[in-house]
Amino acid sequence: MNIVLIGYRGTGKSTVARILGQRLGRKVISTDEEIVKEAGQSIPQIIEQFGWDHFRRLETQMCQTLAGQKNLIIDTGGGLILKEENVTILKAGGKLFWLTADVSTIASRISGDTQRPSLSGTKTFVEEIEEILEIRRPHYQAAADVIIPTDQETPESIANQIVGNLELISQFVVHHSRYRENVPFSFIVKLMLERSLMIVLIMPAVSEGTLILINKGTSWKMSGVSPGPSNGPNTCWTVMPIG
Repeated sequence: MNIVLIGYRGTGKSTVARILGQRLGRKVISTDEEIVKEAGQSIPQIIEQFGWDHFRRLETQMCQTLAGQKNLIIDTGGGLILKEENVTILKAGGKLFWLTADVSTIASRISGDTQRPSLSGTKTFVEEIEEILEIRRPHYQAAADVIIPTDQETPESIANQIVGNLELISQFVVHHSRYRENVPFSFIVKLMLERSLMIVLIMPAVSEGTLILINKGTSWKMSGVSPGPSNGPNTCWTVMPIG
């Protein structure tokens, strides 16, 4: 499974990607850097000569190139998620981690960046960040499997959260058991909420089900089952490691 970092410039994607690559022994791919390498031009030069639409097409081509590869750390360009096709391609083989930051944080982090041209051409630096974030935020939200605020975090702590989240996602299979005293389902819900996890309950049969744990910031939901005697708060579950 690939680890895909999405978010605006200045949220720490490139730095965190390098840390993850070193820690996990995985290859790190920057979609922007790969596009620059293949085009033989900087991003400002590509935009000036061919326009933004052409650059967005290059991003899609890069996503398609990466689609068949596994165990990558992918550092994406900030606007790559604007095309649903890109998100679909990346989600097919990975988990998307949205690194967020306030406008003031982003502005302070990227004030010296000259490698990306203005997206508006008429706004002040801060106004442009505010405007572009407003446009992109719903796309980030829709694409993200995991949301990680970065304002008060170091790159190392962000990497720790990503690694920890992957371990939580893959660590447990939870089997329903009405007749054995194991772990009350209500306790599992409480534990997962304390860890800010979204809970998706899949119940193919009354006697057995699977609880999938996915980090979604502070939000959570339960789906795939209707309340009933076999799934009440006193229902017990057996927690077993995958593999």
